[in-house]
Amino acid sequence: MPGVFHYSNGGRLSWFDFALMIKELSNLECEILPIPSSEFITKAKRPLFTILETNKIQKRYNIKIIPYLDSLKHCISILVNGDNVEEAIKNSNKIV
Repeated sequence: MPGVFHYSNGGRLSWFDFALMIKELSNLECEILPIPSSEFITKAKRPLFTILETNKIQKRYNIKIIPYLDSLKHCISILVNGDNVEEAIKNSNKIV
C-alpha cells in the first residue's frame, strides 16, 4: 500500500496551546511563553497555518482517530506514573 499518509490525533491547536496542555496535565510549574513564527528563524520556509489532513489514512485503513486530548492524557499518565509503555498500550483500548 504505497503512498504518503498523514496522521495526527483529532482536533486543532497551536504548539503553544499544546505546551500549555502538557504543563496542565503534568502539574508542572513553569512559564511558557508564546513566540510568533516570525521570530522562530529556520532555514526552511514554513507555512503560517498547517493542519494535517487525515481523511486518506482513515479511509484506507478504516480507522477512527481519537481526539488529541484523550491521547495526550494517556501519554502524560504513562510518563508521570512511570508506567511501562508497552504494557500500558497493551492494556489500553484506544489507539494512542
